[in-house]
Amino acid sequence: MPVVIFGLDPASGGDTSPADHANLYRTLSQLRHDQQPVLSLVADPARLRLASDSRIVVTRPDDCLTHLPHVVDPETHYVMLSKRGLARSSLRTTPSTVIDVLLPPEHMDDPVKLEGEVARMTKPLDMRRVPFMVKLNQSLAGKGTLPVRSEAERARAKALVGAQLRDALPQINAANHHLHPCSLVLQDFVTGGAVGLSLFVTPKGRAVFVVCSEQHFDEKGHWAGGSVSYPDQEALRRKYAQPMEETARFLHQNGYHGPAGIDIMTDGSGTQYIIDLNARITGSYHLGPLAGHFMQRGLAKARAIKAHFLCPRAVFEETFARDIKDGRLIITGWARDEPLSLSQGGVTVGGRDELETKGLIAKVQALAVSLNAFSKKVRDSSAVTCSSSRQANVGAHASACNALINSIGVAPPGTLPASPRGGCKWSLIELQLDIKQKCIDRLP
Repeated sequence: MPVVIFGLDPASGGDTSPADHANLYRTLSQLRHDQQPVLSLVADPARLRLASDSRIVVTRPDDCLTHLPHVVDPETHYVMLSKRGLARSSLRTTPSTVIDVLLPPEHMDDPVKLEGEVARMTKPLDMRRVPFMVKLNQSLAGKGTLPVRSEAERARAKALVGAQLRDALPQINAANHHLHPCSLVLQDFVTGGAVGLSLFVTPKGRAVFVVCSEQHFDEKGHWAGGSVSYPDQEALRRKYAQPMEETARFLHQNGYHGPAGIDIMTDGSGTQYIIDLNARITGSYHLGPLAGHFMQRGLAKARAIKAHFLCPRAVFEETFARDIKDGRLIITGWARDEPLSLSQGGVTVGGRDELETKGLIAKVQALAVSLNAFSKKVRDSSAVTCSSSRQANVGAHASACNALINSIGVAPPGTLPASPRGGCKWSLIELQLDIKQKCIDRLP
């Protein structure tokens, strides 16, 4: 299957390096030869050429690809990825309030009207009874989702959302207004057990169960991995068959087919709610296809995590050489920023039981570096400091910020928006309008 990755073309002359390509090919080389994709590295999407009968499948819609034929209409895909889309859907979700933008795009340049719109949109945060959740329309891995469980968290959420809206509203224009890129969703806080269920929706709308896993989050509420018990999968498939079938039907009726993930919460009365819907491959999706790999080795449990490391990939592989050889540890992704001596790795481990799995995870995490430790390293090395960053040109720190984005929790790499008011429909996908500046501003 042909796979195209943008921004890593060796001839592009950008931030890419031979190590980027080596890490990518090394990761894919772990697949059986007949399962490896036919890979192309392209710097400029405009240079991509397709056969006359070909269409592309994307993880998320993007402005730079709209000139190409898609399997799923980009606007449909955008709506299916939005939190507003779930709140307005027929699916059983927790009680939600959608706050849309009412100010017309042509008035966004008026500072008085803009501030009035920010005040109108954030006022419901003062009125809603705690606890509740505030969700930006396009959020990912817990980023853009704010729990409000106290008056202090209410004030913090209102300040953060207000700041985001002041940045984002001026970027609404005639080309993206109908997509509601800056809508907010206020959602009731429901307590109970939650799972992540991955599925595939066929072109005819049939739901194919992939995996049901427990989701793990860090201290900031950002997604940090998932774990699975393979012997329990059939029982979990039956238990969550109804929300899975309803989701597949909803997506298919709205023009989407392909991979998807839903987070399902069960309250004290046994009612199942779909609290999140992602019309894309999720971070835990691969745990399903890896069932055969682990079960053949007597490994009934598996867990996927992402972490930052100061060591390069070669050192990590040497440290866990025996586990990699035995198939107990798989590196599912690796990126390295040499100037910062920082790596980010995706790792999946398997164990015979939960105790064994947690033991191997603990060894991996022992090699990882925490955000606080890494921030101290950055300060000590004077690579980037808060004071100097604020006084310097933002572009001078672009490479450092791109490497820091995930660790600080602003947004994932590759989501930098197009220039303001440039007719972009998707420029607000992450609702991060000047990601480099935000990265710098949040450095300790």
